[in-house]
Amino acid sequence: MNKDTKIMIIKTPKLKRHYIISIVVIMLVTSFVILKFPSSARAACSIPTTTYGTDTMTAAVPSTTTYSVWVRMKIPAITSNTIKLQVDGSNCYDVGGNSSMPVNTWTWVNYQNAVTTQTMTASLSSGNHSLELIGTQPGVIIDNILLLADNSCVPTGTGVNCTTGQPVVLPSTPAGLNSSAKSSTSVGLTWNASNDNGGPGIAGYYILRSTGGGAYTRVNSSNINSFTDTNLQPNTTYSYTVEAYDISNPVNVSISSAPTTVTTPKTPDTTPPSQPTNLGALPVGNGQISLHWTASTDNVGLVAYVLYRNGSGLAFVSPTATSYIDSSVSGNTIYSYYIVAYDTTGNKSTNSTTASTTTTAVINPAVTYVYGTVTDSVTKAPIAGVTVSVGLAGSTTTNASGQYLLSNIKPNHNYNYNFKTPNDKTLHNPEQYSAGIHQLNVTMSSK
Repeated sequence: MNKDTKIMIIKTPKLKRHYIISIVVIMLVTSFVILKFPSSARAACSIPTTTYGTDTMTAAVPSTTTYSVWVRMKIPAITSNTIKLQVDGSNCYDVGGNSSMPVNTWTWVNYQNAVTTQTMTASLSSGNHSLELIGTQPGVIIDNILLLADNSCVPTGTGVNCTTGQPVVLPSTPAGLNSSAKSSTSVGLTWNASNDNGGPGIAGYYILRSTGGGAYTRVNSSNINSFTDTNLQPNTTYSYTVEAYDISNPVNVSISSAPTTVTTPKTPDTTPPSQPTNLGALPVGNGQISLHWTASTDNVGLVAYVLYRNGSGLAFVSPTATSYIDSSVSGNTIYSYYIVAYDTTGNKSTNSTTASTTTTAVINPAVTYVYGTVTDSVTKAPIAGVTVSVGLAGSTTTNASGQYLLSNIKPNHNYNYNFKTPNDKTLHNPEQYSAGIHQLNVTMSSK
């Protein structure tokens, strides 16, 4: 058995009132499973009505063996001479309790239930085990626990006579770990600083990360109790734990902190919609201008168009619309328009080209006016140069925005409205309109 092997202890102090515990645990050999003391008691400790302090440690042991357990105590009176020791939350033992113990003197105790022949031994398996001291009487002070593989050694003084070097003390487990997404590709971590429980000092912290519920791996380290993890993936769930390590060589590493989980947001949309094109403005009668354009596209989705007239906002237009009737104009007046597309994240397109027109004079209410837009059935783009005719009643040609206006048509007559593209594609629409202004939009093949 190698006496140079040490068991590592993590201590988490929770001191209250007069009961003081300050523990350095020294191990000379390998390991420890369930503490087996010569007693029939195997229940968890009952919490006393008045508690005079608690102290919990985690013992990290490499393999299984049996130890003598020694506690260095100082008692204030022969009637205040015991504490409780609880192992792994389920095995409770009353340490000391003998009235022959000297008062106000540091004394090594290795027995329980006030019987000096009931010595305490411990068999611990490899892994982590909790040791909790619970104060039941005021004024009792603990400053050291030894777990000795050499059962014949009786510690004196601070117990160094039974050790072969400095005790190995693990840093305390980092607590209070919090995470927050700082961007779609970075996460910020903060936690409470660890202490080294009498060891050589905290050197830093290992950062461990799990992606999507996978295994934890060390991804970085920090010499302060915060860290920013970068170069992550958007819209991805990450979990983190943190381990403290000291300045020993090799380093002693704490138990991993409780995990924290965070999901990075999606990549923010910074792509604006495409520019609305082919904006056309067509006067269709007193007090009305017909506007038409080719729709914008966007990687996320449009939320609205904003139509401007003479440099000022005129109207919000549905993102699915490609036309608008401005009914708030005056006759014989020049108006200029442009339109802007907005997406769902607030990005806006560049302005469309400007379309200008002059409103017509007062229309003849006794005749029919027909206007509209001719678009390609496949590309949805406007078709310029389409000849629009109504028999002998009149004809016109679509402008660059595919718009047309037929005026002075006899009302309440059936006419074939004929549409002929520059490459002789034709479409016939039989219609009958009453006097007034009517809209007839046409979709046809341009090839």
